[in-house]
Amino acid sequence: MPAEAFEAFIFWMQPGSGPVCSVCSAPTVHAKAQESCLSEHQLWAFLQKNQLPEDGRQPWLQLLARFEIALPLQDGRYLLPHLLPEKPSSTLSPEPTSPTRAHTLLRHVQMSFVPMGFWQRLIARLLISLSSMEHTGLTSVWNRLQVTSTLDRDKQDAAGTRALYRHGSTFCVRQARKTYWQEGLCACYANGFLSVEALGRRSMQTTNHSGIAIMVQSQSQDLSAVAFVMDHVTSLIEQWFPALLGTEPDGTPFVRQLIPCSRCLLTPSPSTQTQLDPSLAILNAPEQLPHMFRLEECLLRAVTDDRMLCPKHPDRPVPLPQLVPEIFMTDFPRRYFLECSKLTIIDGDAGYLGHGGSGTTIRRAQYQGTVVAVKIFTILSCNEDDDMLRDLYANRIARVFAEFRLEARMLQSLRHPCIPALLGIMLYPLCLALELAPHGSLRLVLDAAELVPVPLGPLLSYKVAHQVALALAYLHRKDIIFCDLKSDNVLMWSLDPNETVNAKLSDYGISRLSFGQGARGTEGTPGYQAPEVCPGIIYDEKVDMFSYGMLLFELLSGQRPTLQGKPMEVLRKLNCGLRPRFPRPVHTTCKTLALLATRCWQTAPEQVLTMHHHL
Repeated sequence: MPAEAFEAFIFWMQPGSGPVCSVCSAPTVHAKAQESCLSEHQLWAFLQKNQLPEDGRQPWLQLLARFEIALPLQDGRYLLPHLLPEKPSSTLSPEPTSPTRAHTLLRHVQMSFVPMGFWQRLIARLLISLSSMEHTGLTSVWNRLQVTSTLDRDKQDAAGTRALYRHGSTFCVRQARKTYWQEGLCACYANGFLSVEALGRRSMQTTNHSGIAIMVQSQSQDLSAVAFVMDHVTSLIEQWFPALLGTEPDGTPFVRQLIPCSRCLLTPSPSTQTQLDPSLAILNAPEQLPHMFRLEECLLRAVTDDRMLCPKHPDRPVPLPQLVPEIFMTDFPRRYFLECSKLTIIDGDAGYLGHGGSGTTIRRAQYQGTVVAVKIFTILSCNEDDDMLRDLYANRIARVFAEFRLEARMLQSLRHPCIPALLGIMLYPLCLALELAPHGSLRLVLDAAELVPVPLGPLLSYKVAHQVALALAYLHRKDIIFCDLKSDNVLMWSLDPNETVNAKLSDYGISRLSFGQGARGTEGTPGYQAPEVCPGIIYDEKVDMFSYGMLLFELLSGQRPTLQGKPMEVLRKLNCGLRPRFPRPVHTTCKTLALLATRCWQTAPEQVLTMHHHL
C-alpha cells in the first residue's frame, strides 16, 4: 500500500473522529436512512463532509463494504447494518390457509459459531436477489402448479412431487412484503411465505446451537424457496467464512443441517390429537417434536431413491423433493429436465471430449437425434456401514451437488451469443447437456496449429479476443466473476473469420456472484490466476482482466503463459512483476492486442481497467 493511501486509511479509521465512526453515529445519517438504507449519492455526500477527496469514490465505498459498515444493494443503495433493529419492526406471518393446502418445510442450519459480519452479508444478498426477482421477473415460474384440495394427504404429496418434476417451480416473488432486522428476514408473497432468522428465536429450537432457522410455507406444495436460501448460505460460507467448513476435535462439522419431517408437522400429535403448529413457536414436549433428518442421510438416500422413511410413521414415506428440494432441482423450469431414455452417451475414445474440475467428465452424446455435449458429475453409491465414513461420503456428495447446482443455475440465467446454451439437466445420471463446440477448445486448436506468430491469423485472433471480451463484459454486468479464464475454457464454434460467432466462453463451475461486495477464495489455474487471488484477500472482476491478458498471450504466441516452478513459486514470480515473454516478435497487425495484454498484466489492481473500458 503506498504511503499516501496508508495515511488516508489511518485517518479514515481513527476512533471517535474518523469518517467511519461518523457514518456509524451521525444523527444526519440516521435521519436520512430509510429502512436502514442510503443512496450512494447520500452516502458519498456525507463522507465528503468529512474531508474526503472528491475523486476515487469506489475504493472508499469498497472499504466500507469490507468492514460491513455499508453493503451495496441494487439501484445504487447501500445497507447500513448498524441501523438495523434488533427485532422485527413489524410482524409478518403466513397467509391464513386451509390445513389441507398449507405445506411447510423447515431447515435448521446449526453452526458452532456465527462469524462477525455473517448476518449482515446474508441479509444483503437476500435483499438483492429478492429485489431482482421483483423488478426483472427472473423467477422460475413455469406452468403454475395447482393441486386440488379434495385429494387426501398421501395422494396430494405424491401428485405434488410428480407435478414439480413436470412443471417446475412456482416460487415467485412479486409485490412482496418484507421486513428485516439484525439477524433475520421475512418475506410474505403471493402463494407463500419465507422466513430466515437466528436459530433459537422460535422456541421449538430448544438447542444451545447458534445458526439459521429457515421456514417456507406454500399453498402450491412448492417449497423450492429453501433451495433459494441455501444457495446463498452455502456460497456465503464457502467464499467469506471458510472457517465454518472445519470440524470439531471429535470430527463433528462446524455446520450441520437438520430437516424436520414434513409429515410429522402435519400429523396430529398422539398426546394432544392436534396438528403441530408449523411455525413451531410453542413446542416443548419431546413427543410433540417432529423427527429431525440429517442432511447427510437425505443425500445418501437421494443417490438411489426419492423417498425417505421416518421412524415416527414408517408406513408413510416422505418424498425427498419435499425435504431437500435443492438436490432435486425443483426450482428449475420444466423445459430443462431431459428424459433419460432419450439420451445416448457415446462411450469410448470416440465420445470423450475432455474433463472438468472435481472429477467431471465431458462426453459426446445424442438427445432426440441432436448431438450435444454432456458434463457428467460422478457420484457412486455408498456401501459403508461406519457412520463416520458414510458422513464423509455424504459430504463429498454434497460438494458434487453444490457444484452441479452452481453451474446449472449460472448457465440457466445467461443469455449471450458468446456463451454456450444450457440445453437441459438430468439427475440420474447427474449431468448437464450443453451445445457441442464443433472444433473443441481454443487450446486444442492452438496445439494443432503451426508454431508461427499469431497461429490463427490476425483477423480470427482479433475476433476471438473480441468475442471473449464481449462474454466477459456481459458476465461482469451481471456481477459474475468468471475466475478461470484460459484457452481450455474457450470453445471454438468456427475457424472462418467471416462467421458471426467463432468462440464461446464455457465452464462456470467455479464462477462467483459478487453481489457488489467482491469475492474471496483461491479458485483458478496457476499461471492464469491474478496475483491478488490469495486466501483471505477480496478481489473483484479485475482478476478476469489479468487472465484475459494471459489468453491474449496464448492467441499471439500459441503457447501457454507458463513461468517455471511450482504453483506457489509461480504466484511469487507474478507478485514480483514477472510476466511471460513472447517467444517471437509480435505480428505487426497484432501489436494492439499485445499492448492490451500488457495493460491487463498490471500488478496493482487499481491500475487495471475494466472490460467495459477496453470495449
